[in-house]
Amino acid sequence: MIPDEKIEEVLTRKIGLKLCSVITELSAGFTNPLLKHCNSFRRAVHFSTPPAETNIPESLVLEYNDEEYRIFLTINHTLMCFECKEPGHLHD
Repeated sequence: MIPDEKIEEVLTRKIGLKLCSVITELSAGFTNPLLKHCNSFRRAVHFSTPPAETNIPESLVLEYNDEEYRIFLTINHTLMCFECKEPGHLHD
């Protein structure tokens, strides 16, 4: 529902992150071939390591279409495949 551009704006302007990739939708992880195309509501983006004084909050409130939304941020220090749940790669 919230455009990637709005999330990107909040991450770069409010937090000060330098994004290194586009924001991508993540797979819902279904193994059934009929549902495999379904994505989750989660998105991912790569960013460069922020300065030590940069505080990355657990969540942010952003405004879109005159409504407030809370988005939750998680940081994975290990690259993990959302399909097979193994570390070290992402599945397309």
